[in-house]
Amino acid sequence: MLGINRDALWRYESGKTTPNIDVVTKILNHPRFEKYALWFMTGKIAPEFGQIAPALAHYKQEDEKFSRPDRKMD
Repeated sequence: MLGINRDALWRYESGKTTPNIDVVTKILNHPRFEKYALWFMTGKIAPEFGQIAPALAHYKQEDEKFSRPDRKMD
């Protein structure tokens, strides 16, 4: 789908290596993954702008404020 070799993908997913900026850009510019760009780069989400975390992602509780735009901030 992205033209990334399976061995390279396995190394990225297993933490054996880190993708370079060209690979990251290719992934985050793909229509299927662009909704995760903010989360991928910052660990934050902004659903009101279409930026969410993958279903299996674990992000910090303090970032919860980004997932509830109707919630008042103190």
